[in-house]
Order: sequence, then C-alpha cells, then structure tokens
Amino acid sequence: MKTFIKFLPVLLIVLASCKKAKKQEPFPEDFIVDGNRISLPENSTLRGRLATGLIKLKDFRKEVQAPASVEANSTKMAKVTPPLVGRIINIYVKLGDTVKPGQVLFTIDSPELAQAQKDYLSAKAEIIQAEINMNRQKDLFDNGVGMKKDVEQTKTNFEVAKSQLKQAEARLKIYNIDPEKTSLGEPLKVYSPIRGRVISMGLAPGEYHNDPNQNLITIADLSSVWITANVREKDIRFLAEGEDAIARISAYPEDRFEGKVLYIDDILDVETRTVKVRVGFDNPQRKMKPGMFASVTFRSKVGKALLIPAKSIIQENDKKFVFLKISDGNFEKREIITDDSDSFQDEIVVTDGIADGDEIITEGTFYLLKMK
Repeated sequence: MKTFIKFLPVLLIVLASCKKAKKQEPFPEDFIVDGNRISLPENSTLRGRLATGLIKLKDFRKEVQAPASVEANSTKMAKVTPPLVGRIINIYVKLGDTVKPGQVLFTIDSPELAQAQKDYLSAKAEIIQAEINMNRQKDLFDNGVGMKKDVEQTKTNFEVAKSQLKQAEARLKIYNIDPEKTSLGEPLKVYSPIRGRVISMGLAPGEYHNDPNQNLITIADLSSVWITANVREKDIRFLAEGEDAIARISAYPEDRFEGKVLYIDDILDVETRTVKVRVGFDNPQRKMKPGMFASVTFRSKVGKALLIPAKSIIQENDKKFVFLKISDGNFEKREIITDDSDSFQDEIVVTDGIADGDEIITEGTFYLLKMK
C-alpha cells in the first residue's frame, strides 16, 4: 500500500502528459477556416500531406461504346429473283461458289419466253417480206407499171413491221437475251449481276416458280461489310460521319477491326432511345459474317478539355468542389461544373469554375472534409 502511494504522483504526471499530447492532435487546428477559404499555418502537418497541380488544357478524345451486328454491304449484294414465270431447267452453281458478272447461274423455261421468241421470229420474217414488197412496188413504179399509192402502202407496211420488230427485240433484251442468237424453245439463261459468293439458294431443277419477288439465289461480296450499332441518344452528339470506329466480335476476341462511320440515322427509336449508326469495314479474310454480334467503340475527333483528377473533387449533396490555390498555404473552396458524360474513370472534364493555368489540390483533399 505504501509502495502504491509512493508511485501515485508519478502515475498522475504520466496521465496528465497523455492528455496534453492528445490535445495536440493535428486536426482540426492544422488549418484555419474563414468562409470559403482555408489557411495552413507554417507549422501545419497538412503541408506535407497535400499535393497541388496546375490545370492545363489536354488533348481529349471521347470514346463511346455500343452494341451492334454485322450486315452485308447492300451495294455489293444481289438477290436474284425469277425474271418470269416458269420451270427451273438446270442449275450451274452451288452454295459457296465464287461467281463473276455474266456467269450463268441457272436456266428457266417459260411459256412467256416462248411467246416472246415466237413474236420476234415472226416480226423478223414480216419485215423481210415487207421490204421485198416495198422494193417490188418501187421498181414497178419506176418502170411506169405500178401505182404511187401502192408504193406508199408498202412503205407504211415496212415501217409498221420495223416497229414491231423493235418491240420484239426490246422484249427479249429485258430478259438479257441477244435477239440475234435466240432460237425458239431455248430456255432463258439467268446471269450473275455482280462478283461475289453464293451465300443462299432456294431453287432446284424442275421447280415451278411464279412469284417474281421470290429470292432464288443471293450473291454477296463480303470483302467489305457493314456493322450497324445502336448508339444511345445521349452519346450521338459525339459521333460524326467519317470518324474512326473499332469493332470487336466475340468469335475473335483478340482481333480489332478498324472502320469508318458511314451514316448516322436521322430517326430515333422511341422504344430503345437509340440511333442506328452504320460503320464500314474491310473484311479481306471474311472473318466478319452477316448476323454476328459485335461491340463498336466510336472515337471522336481530338479536342481540348480541362481534365482534373477525380480524387481532387469533393462532393457535397449535388454540388462538386475543388480547393483552388490562392497563394502559398491559402486555398479557396471553389464550386465547379463537370460533364460526367465526357469524363473517364480517373479524370473528370470540368466545364466551369476553374480555368487553364489554375492550381488546385490534387491529393489529400479528404483531410479537409471537415471544412463546412
């Protein structure tokens, strides 16, 4: 008991020292608040904990991602339909074949074609006979035997026959038939209009087709394709025709396909609030196939923007602030306006509140959160 009483004064001194040390903690005496301004005394421990940086205009390029799908380039795709009602005779290509313009795809026989051939051959015979009659009457008239009205009549008959022949020729040319090489009963040859590959077929020998809109063969040149992306309404302002775009496809996750924006639709889908954007891509290896799903990243033109570190911002309710350096050890709490849609994960675009060349606290702002 005597020993405890002996050391009691020492214990009280130690406890008093601890309390005094506790009162010397750096917060909140390490800075002085005066309205929206704070000052750091010369001996403030915060001076070593805060970092500042100059705000500069930086090159800025916005990136927008959107889901998309691959489509065939419609300017390099042809759907071959029956040119007339008839029966398929022969097919000269198969699925996957590469064809060139003017190559025979199939032949089709039709009563309509037979009648057109017959009309042409008949018109051709009639004009020959009409020319003979006209020359005969002219010769008779020149020798004083014939009559002028007969000459005029034969000339009229010749002109009528000539007109009928032209009509018959035009009818055959509609079917891509050379009138001089046709013969009665010959089936119609249907040719490829473009260079490409046969990507679909819907016909067989002996089938009868009477729908002029039915697609029998589809030919496409897939060396270039379109990718149509559905871009959100709020992001469409960052896009422009001719700008770069990068596509990724799940089938080839390691590949990046580079293209250009070809067209931005003028109509907004009111249900999805998206706008269709068409992007053109070269596809020499034909990796991109119509129907594939893709993800497209659009990259806007390089511009200038004030970018500040996201950690330099403090949020109070719906407002944002930074600490602007006024002089050594003196800062002002400044409200800023940001454009979050333009911003990145680590940097924020500031549109108002600070300017190029200003200096702000970039690290350690959380030490000042007690400032109200």
